[in-house]
Amino acid sequence: MLIILNIVKYFLADEGGYLYMSDKKSKNVVGLKLIACKTFTKYSEMYKVVDFLNKSLKDKNIIFGLTKKGDKMTINIYQSY
Repeated sequence: MLIILNIVKYFLADEGGYLYMSDKKSKNVVGLKLIACKTFTKYSEMYKVVDFLNKSLKDKNIIFGLTKKGDKMTINIYQSY
């Protein structure tokens, strides 16, 4: 799950797997390119792994996202630019 605090974000995706975000306050645009995704059986503490990876790799412009749907979870890996 991408956790964004204190700013409302808008997400737009294009056909190439790129995700663009802009915030209401500054109108800055940040691009994310989907590198990989994997769906697996739900693991209750996976959010801790994603949080650890995001904190550890933020200076490498890599962002991890996690979604949950029913008994399945999907982890997404993005490159930011």
